[in-house]
Amino acid sequence: MPKSLAKVQKKISKKKGNITSLHENSRDSQRLRRAGARSDKLNRVATARAKANRPHMQRVAFFQGAVKEAEGPLVTKNIQSLVERYLKRDDEELAALKDERRQGRPTSTRQDLLQQRILVEEREYDTGFWIPDMANEANLTLLRAWNGQWTSLSTMKYMRLTRKGLTEYVVDQELSAKLETELQMEEEMRDSDRLPANIQDYIDNGPFELHDESGQEEVILTRQFGDEKIRITFSIADLNTLDQDADQYSEDKALYDEDNADLPTETQSGGAQSKGTINQGRTKGGNINVAPEDSVAPADREELMDDEGPDGEEADQEPSFPARVNITIEKASSPGAMQLETVAQDGMITIENVYYFPKAKLADAKTAEHDWSRRGLYTGPPFGNLDEDLQVMLERYLDERGVNTALALWIPEYIDFKEQKEYLNWLSNVKSFVDA
Repeated sequence: MPKSLAKVQKKISKKKGNITSLHENSRDSQRLRRAGARSDKLNRVATARAKANRPHMQRVAFFQGAVKEAEGPLVTKNIQSLVERYLKRDDEELAALKDERRQGRPTSTRQDLLQQRILVEEREYDTGFWIPDMANEANLTLLRAWNGQWTSLSTMKYMRLTRKGLTEYVVDQELSAKLETELQMEEEMRDSDRLPANIQDYIDNGPFELHDESGQEEVILTRQFGDEKIRITFSIADLNTLDQDADQYSEDKALYDEDNADLPTETQSGGAQSKGTINQGRTKGGNINVAPEDSVAPADREELMDDEGPDGEEADQEPSFPARVNITIEKASSPGAMQLETVAQDGMITIENVYYFPKAKLADAKTAEHDWSRRGLYTGPPFGNLDEDLQVMLERYLDERGVNTALALWIPEYIDFKEQKEYLNWLSNVKSFVDA
């Protein structure tokens, strides 16, 4: 998931020290360049947005100054008088520019801009001129107290007043304009509306067939493996429910003291026994126990090596978010079905539960009757309670059917792409509804 430049710099400098000494082709350097490019893009979008917002702020500021001495709400006739005064605010400057221009010479850029702006505003006045609601006492108080900031404009109500005195309140128009702004920003931030090459490559060359319906959260993958029918489902809802403020899936340990005792329990690497041990098998607690005669020199242990690959590049990558993946396997020769609840993250498929249903239709209970029928069934023990060798065999069972590292890497990337696409469609659909 995208990280801010400051956060990436902090993380790398905590680990590597001086970030100016990084190799230009290292993974850290590439992460810094990506974060820098994203920061520049966000700054450009913010600058463009501020420029687009400036005319609205100047208009509100004019009417704020005009009503400071007003007593009570204004009637339509008085509001029209203020609007006409606003429309003529550049008349003196425009007259001076016309007087300064010598005969036969083209008009100046400033004169052209003023004339164009006057023409646009006059047309807006014919159809409905956007202004703060000055006919409402409470809104008039808010207008007088406005601090000049764009974000504070949302506290006020607005109206559109025509030359004929007709009034239209503009919450719908404001909402539509805000939705349009969000759409434009998201379109500018999106690199392309086409699938990235790595996602498309897996779809073209992978063993699964993709079933993705626009507007739906769930994505389905299917394949035939011998006489087995395999169905994999996952949802973009996993991305929407992340608590990004807590940054729980990529916690920066630099925020804590360097002493491991000060780290939260869940951020330590398996407890006190795990840091100086070698891989001799799992225990229920997640640690790896080693007998004294099995110990090896610390310099030869992989977990104590520097975070560099064979070419001097950083070995770790930015962690992805956990995506819940449900796998259902049916056989033509059996009426039952096996269902596995797994999590895909950082290139790994982790099995959480393995269920067996005597009837395949119970594995994907779409009706209340089927859901009720499966509630009382014994479908199997927790996966962590199974024998370790059995756990390993079930992992190999999935790997043989294409549920492997390639799929675990692909699923979070596809969720991220689809969620962005669905969000854009949602913005567009809501705007169309508001405008209808």
